[in-house]
Amino acid sequence: MKKILFIAAMIMMLASSCGRKVEFEHMTFATFDASSYSFDEDVQEFRIPVKIVNPNGMEISLSVATNDGKAEEGVDYEIIYPVSGVLAFASGETEQDIVIGITEFPGKLTGSKDFTVEISSVTEGISVGGCNTVKMKIMDLDHPLKAFIGKWTAQAGSAIDGSSYTWDVFIEGDESDYTTLVISDLCPVSAKFLGLTSEMGYNIVEAKAVDGNQKIKVAGNSYIGPYDDTASMSVYGMDATGQYLDDLYISLDGKGGLVIENGWLEWVSLGGYMEMFAPGTVFVKK
Repeated sequence: MKKILFIAAMIMMLASSCGRKVEFEHMTFATFDASSYSFDEDVQEFRIPVKIVNPNGMEISLSVATNDGKAEEGVDYEIIYPVSGVLAFASGETEQDIVIGITEFPGKLTGSKDFTVEISSVTEGISVGGCNTVKMKIMDLDHPLKAFIGKWTAQAGSAIDGSSYTWDVFIEGDESDYTTLVISDLCPVSAKFLGLTSEMGYNIVEAKAVDGNQKIKVAGNSYIGPYDDTASMSVYGMDATGQYLDDLYISLDGKGGLVIENGWLEWVSLGGYMEMFAPGTVFVKK
């Protein structure tokens, strides 16, 4: 990778760090571990870790609150702990969990539902880290493409220099079309090294169901928005001869995982960066 791109990537990654531990190195602050979680509707309950960094022997209280999206509190989810909405940390205590109860609707096609949980206030003199809100996504198990939906760890090999990439990919249903899926952070170089993630609006592409819902297709020359002069992105499928503009086919592997059958290419306007990947990119469910 070009040195200038690597430096730019590191700057962007540091700026967006969830815990902001560099900035708050000597301060006491409360933070979530992650900015988002997704889970199946039959999980029953989900635990969200809350951490106190540099507690310095203090007794700390913080209030947590939820905000409905498509998920409604009291119908789709509820806070089991803390019932009062206040987490109390004893002197030196560094971690507790918020426990969220999740309601399952078996056999009912509801679509995925979302809500947020936030640290709404903390003890006077304590700061809140950069990750003070977490996005929650309840995945509908009755979606016809449910085998593809979820958070995946992907592994791909570079067809240029043999490098190996490991990163997270998110696949969600399109609530207006149950034959379409939305794939976030498909391209590893952009997601891992350039910081161009789906949270910034980049690295998002649609896929269509084919072959009796056993396979999904990302159309050739797919554009991953936004398309601007800063860092526009495109993804292409490749055939066996290395020619592009073919589709990407992602299929079930029969073992609970997914595989991109053909080779593919990622192109980013930032520095004119291009990476090609060999056939057989594997997705393992997280």
